[in-house]
Amino acid sequence: MNKKILISLALIGVVGVIATGATVSYFTDTESSVGNVFTAGSIDLKIDNHAWFNGGYMEEFSWELDDLTDQLFFNYTDLKPGDWEEDTISIRVDNNPAWICGEITITNNDDMTCTEPEMDDDPTCDEPDADIWDGDLAQELAFIYWVDDGDNVLESDEYFYGPISPGALLPDGSIRFPIADVNYSVAGYDPGTGLGLPIVGLETYYIAKAFCFGDIDIVPVVQDGYSDQMNPGSPQGPGFTCNGALVNNASQSDSLTGDISFTAVQYRNNTDYVCVIVPECEDDEDCDDENACTLDVCDEDNLCQNICLVDDPCDDGNDHTVNDKCTQVGEDCLCKGTLVECISNEECNDYNECTLDICDENGVCQNTCLVGQSCDDGEHYTINDECTQVGEDCFCEGEPVDCIDAGDCNDNDPCTIDTCENNVCVYTPIVCNDQDPCTTDACVDGTCVYTPIVCNDGDPCTTDACVGGECVYTPIVCNDGDPCTTDACVDGTCVYTPIVCDDQNPCTTDACVGGVCIYTPICEGTDIECGCTSCENCNDQDGWVDVGGTYACCQGDYMLCTCQNQEYIDYSCQGTSCVSATTNWRTVGTDCSTCYPYCCDDAQCVPCNY
Repeated sequence: MNKKILISLALIGVVGVIATGATVSYFTDTESSVGNVFTAGSIDLKIDNHAWFNGGYMEEFSWELDDLTDQLFFNYTDLKPGDWEEDTISIRVDNNPAWICGEITITNNDDMTCTEPEMDDDPTCDEPDADIWDGDLAQELAFIYWVDDGDNVLESDEYFYGPISPGALLPDGSIRFPIADVNYSVAGYDPGTGLGLPIVGLETYYIAKAFCFGDIDIVPVVQDGYSDQMNPGSPQGPGFTCNGALVNNASQSDSLTGDISFTAVQYRNNTDYVCVIVPECEDDEDCDDENACTLDVCDEDNLCQNICLVDDPCDDGNDHTVNDKCTQVGEDCLCKGTLVECISNEECNDYNECTLDICDENGVCQNTCLVGQSCDDGEHYTINDECTQVGEDCFCEGEPVDCIDAGDCNDNDPCTIDTCENNVCVYTPIVCNDQDPCTTDACVDGTCVYTPIVCNDGDPCTTDACVGGECVYTPIVCNDGDPCTTDACVDGTCVYTPIVCDDQNPCTTDACVGGVCIYTPICEGTDIECGCTSCENCNDQDGWVDVGGTYACCQGDYMLCTCQNQEYIDYSCQGTSCVSATTNWRTVGTDCSTCYPYCCDDAQCVPCNY
């Protein structure tokens, strides 16, 4: 393991001595600061590990926080397909924040021996020999790594990396990876910059690794929100499965050996540290920045160096510069020359018709104003345009006018005639008059509109008309020539209503004759003859009337009969109607039968009671 420790240094300050002359005395005072010390800080990386093999805790590969000396993460001499291990590694640095990197180096992958089953699946096996890279075990192992919360299982919200095979590093390969650097960090990320954070002194961080002899599948355990250690062999599982069914005999008795190391690097004054530097180049051609002013070199660290060739002549591609040379401007290496304004009169064209454009002998443009020269200021509403100079400005200017022709005049009123007179717009209203006093005359959207005057007094029973510009309202006269009707105008219509004659006497015939009501009696009423139209005889209605229903009764001592009560109604004439009155009562017995020798009593035949 590499562990970088900053060795402590001490610097002791020395107090100087002030001497005075022997014959001259002065007032003096001395103040001293004694024992000033610098002490270098330190970074001390500690690692612990808890290992579980096939779900069983492995004491020999587990230890508490300590320096790495002779500890091993694994040392298995009888590995079988389907075997797996999970390790939870704790990382802590004392005192100071630090970046943490890890590195895995494969030191051999050897066949060791060649058994008969191994030879069947690996005919190239040839042991013993000097080749330590001819084994097959590295290719059959699969590793995964994840940021753990300290509970020994891969949970659903924990980031993992893999699976990867050590066989990918062969031969004699290694891989360096970040645990906490500016690009990736188990300690989290700065919310403002998104960059990785260092691990904090005296705080513990967890990473986990697992291997499978075979195929590994990720099946994370549901996050329980706790960091208490769990047994990866428990029913919830370690967060992955290991299947060795597809491993053949080629890796029998093979041996794989490797080193695992962790490095802590100070954070202060080293805030952009990365664990893995990606090579930029393999040769100088890879560093070509297409800049003629740089010397492009791939250095010994495979990083590009583009060195500015300051003051070397070059061509900046600008025809209007002279004395071009390479120049360093901040971090940029540029080809720059001295700029000249022009090399021909055409380049001095300021596109102003009122100037004479010339490139002088010093390469400077001269634009001279041609004051008083006729020009066109591009304005329609000006006349007598000529070149004018005001201060440093040279421009074409004319005298403003209201209009040039009638087409320039438009007040947007269609009821005016628009003309241009002496460069002034004149707008003359259109006059409308049809000489009819009973119309209202107006111009609407450029057209004369003559609207008849509407006379309406709101009375439908008048005839309304405009006469000489005045409204005249004449009543409508209604007369049907019938003296027995009332004549009137209603809502503009003549209504003839017959005169109604009614003396409220039903015994008269009522009629209008010549505008006069005539009432003629129908008949005279008596007790015998009563009414007005039928002259009804009321006495014809006299007689007996049944009252109620029939019932059983006794007639004498021995007769049982069906009896009916009746009343006599007597009708007489009263006014024009027949009225009645009850004048007598009786009981009539029918369907009689004898009870003899029994007696009739209470409407029943019963033995006589003598």
